[in-house]
Amino acid sequence: MCGIAGLILKPPDRPEEADIRRMTDLVAHRGPDGSGHCIWKNVALGHRRLAILDLSEAGHQPMSYADGRYVITYNGEIYNYIELREQLLRAGYMFQSQTDTEVILAAFDFWGEKCLERFNGMWAFALLDKQEHKLFCARDRFGIKPFYFIDTGQIFAFGSEIKQLLGFLPKVDVHRETLLSFFLLSCEGFGRHTFFEGVERLRAGHKMWVDLRTGRTEVNPYYDLKPTDLDGASDSELQGRYLDLLESAICMRLRSDVPVGTCLSGGLDSSSIASIASEQYRGISSDRFTAITAITGEPETDESRFAAAVVQASNLRWLTVKPTAQDLCKLDDQLIYHQEEPFASGSILMQYEVMKTARMHRIPVLLDGQGADESLLGYLPCQAALVAHYVARGQYSSAVRTWREIRNQESWNKQLETLMTSTSLLFPHLANLYYSRRSGFIQSRPNILPVLRSRREAIEDMRLYQTTLIQEMSFPSLLRYEDKNSMAFSIEARLPFLDYRLVEFSLGLPVTAKIRNGWRKWILRKAMTGRLPDSIAWRKGKLGFAAPDRQWQESEKDRIETEILSCDILRSMIDEKKLRAMLPKLGAWQKWRLYFVARWARTFQVGERTTYSAPAVECIR
Repeated sequence: MCGIAGLILKPPDRPEEADIRRMTDLVAHRGPDGSGHCIWKNVALGHRRLAILDLSEAGHQPMSYADGRYVITYNGEIYNYIELREQLLRAGYMFQSQTDTEVILAAFDFWGEKCLERFNGMWAFALLDKQEHKLFCARDRFGIKPFYFIDTGQIFAFGSEIKQLLGFLPKVDVHRETLLSFFLLSCEGFGRHTFFEGVERLRAGHKMWVDLRTGRTEVNPYYDLKPTDLDGASDSELQGRYLDLLESAICMRLRSDVPVGTCLSGGLDSSSIASIASEQYRGISSDRFTAITAITGEPETDESRFAAAVVQASNLRWLTVKPTAQDLCKLDDQLIYHQEEPFASGSILMQYEVMKTARMHRIPVLLDGQGADESLLGYLPCQAALVAHYVARGQYSSAVRTWREIRNQESWNKQLETLMTSTSLLFPHLANLYYSRRSGFIQSRPNILPVLRSRREAIEDMRLYQTTLIQEMSFPSLLRYEDKNSMAFSIEARLPFLDYRLVEFSLGLPVTAKIRNGWRKWILRKAMTGRLPDSIAWRKGKLGFAAPDRQWQESEKDRIETEILSCDILRSMIDEKKLRAMLPKLGAWQKWRLYFVARWARTFQVGERTTYSAPAVECIR
């Protein structure tokens, strides 16, 4: 887990060492254990190291291989590197280290770009092939690790974070279409564009070749998410296979030469990981497995009693942290500096504080439960989508049955939310009207009907809906939060539920294995029955590291509204009179969006400067 950087100039120009050093220094928080740089002809590669596997100097990057033909700068972990190493040893390859980095280099030499199909893990890397005068770049299947780039025609540059690239742009400006999508549809990280004009992301499951002679780039997908064929399998077989895959995913993600712990919210997903991991950890360490929980202190959002039950049942070492509204105010500049793009909830702070606690207690690797909700239809809107799916297909009795199950399980507010979600999916024009009225303060609203119509088409097939949820609607933002919050404190976050084998298996499950009798994530609940307390395995509510957003906003009401109304970027896009009238009535998430956009624009001097200089934000190393 590290920070990467690269710079390619139009030949025959040669990059300055000062430029690549500046790029790596900006992400020193991602790699406190070492740095390295390599300049060859018109390309420069840089690296900041967070040592997790093989802590010796043999793991230094940029790493060369095959008598110097290949050079790589790499961020991530290939969890099955041990198995791949054995295959490559049998094929005659030799290794000088115990790192997964060297395995990537040998795998590329042996299998070419098809080596990506063999990796189980998370990665973003750039591999220089001096013989071919090309740079090969790739990002993992689901986009757990980031890869940003700019291409001005004169300069191609890439990095783990956006701030590394802004100094090469003629002006730091907003990508307005992305910002409007954020306001209207809550889309964050949608597609290849970022919130910054001219800064793009290599999309999840994509590869890119850069020709060093011409500067030409070619970007293509290499991964197509397809469900595992599970036809004919019984419930007991599906449960057994699911649990085997989950245990395998966790076991691989415990491979480390430094301590490993886990995030624990008290919900089903993180509790399942904590339970299984603690049992496996006892086989490789004499220490108790550590779990970290963020506590709100508010009855509506606090899950600490559930986390406590898991701690007791699994004999965990338990660390807790309790962020406050004052913490959010003090830290919002740091949060935005590290997140780099606006976000829509104070829950970001809860996760941020968990990562900070892990660093304070010298736990450089944390497991986390991201991905189960998307792969097992765990969100309430997924159940709403199922109602809409049955209606769209004319299966009205199934729609009525599913709706009755929701009524039996959920509060009146949740029932209303479900009904609205189902209606918006079925009737794009009504959804368009709702979203437009909700954001009526925006002066020029783009046509969002095509997006809403594509969602309407997706619900005809629940697997297509789920694939869209995974690849476009949910993962881009959630995984960005995870990566930026963890790496702010030099923490490697590992996500067992995003093992591609488990995601493909989950996608192939029948809907009844995911939602049954009103219970979402049914197969996981069944698999963990007996291993978790029933109060966790069959718990109805779901919060995650939720934050008391409304209370926080109320305590800082004047400051938040002043910040929103004084932002030049917002004032250029809104009707100020309408916004002033609507502001007191806006929902918590809408108000957070406006506030964090304003803070983001100020932190990164968006639209204010013709050249960019990094803001003076204190970073914890």
